[in-house]
Amino acid sequence: MASGQWAINGGVLSLDSVLGNGNRLLVGLTAKVMAADANDSLTAAQCAARIIVVTSGVSLTALRNIVMPTVEAGQLYLVSNQTTGGQSIKIIGASGTGATVATGKVAWVFCDGTNFVAGPST
Repeated sequence: MASGQWAINGGVLSLDSVLGNGNRLLVGLTAKVMAADANDSLTAAQCAARIIVVTSGVSLTALRNIVMPTVEAGQLYLVSNQTTGGQSIKIIGASGTGATVATGKVAWVFCDGTNFVAGPST
């Protein structure tokens, strides 16, 4: 992908741009649809995006986990919970603690390499 161009790869919309100072900016959006009223997961390709919008094809009846693959410490995500049913989602890894995002809210979620921690939400 050339610098400054949008691309879709594996369902992830991303923008890879070389900044004026030589650093790279990679921004992506993953739209995750929970097809069942159950815990779900994201792939490594989906986690390459830093913006994750979660919706549901069914009404959730309880808090549901979105299990993330192991990610490098210091990763920061912007997560939007747009599911139906009025339930929160928890962003969590295979081990460690998770970060809860209330329905209809957008929250910053930080990974320290093991745990996912919620920051401010709107």
